[in-house]
Amino acid sequence: MDRRLFDILWEVYRDVDGKKPIHIISSYRSPATRHAPPPFFRGGRFSQHMLGHAMDFFIPDVPLEQIRYAGLRLQRGGVGFYPTSGSPFVHLDTGSIRHWPRMTHDQLARVFPTPYRASSSDGNPLIGYELPGRH
Repeated sequence: MDRRLFDILWEVYRDVDGKKPIHIISSYRSPATRHAPPPFFRGGRFSQHMLGHAMDFFIPDVPLEQIRYAGLRLQRGGVGFYPTSGSPFVHLDTGSIRHWPRMTHDQLARVFPTPYRASSSDGNPLIGYELPGRH
């Protein structure tokens, strides 16, 4: 497992003021698991899980949205949000900075109180952070 993942996880835990043990849904997945028939985990061909760079988890008594926001604020890897999964969870990884599903302008503004240099799902950058060459 990538030790940077545990650093990110610890920073998120502190940010949300976690008190209870973290519940891990999934972390490392072998190539054999990726090809397993349902209901076992599946994943992309280049899954961060297969590299030991990803973890799906939740923290009891902490709203998933708070965990998601904490991960996004770190801007240190991927953040996936799965609130309707059989066992709802947040995905964190040490890959490139990205998130899914896309967020609206208002959602991004709640995560980043100061303007964020990104486009929301409506395609508009947040006020004050227009990208160069775009008006």
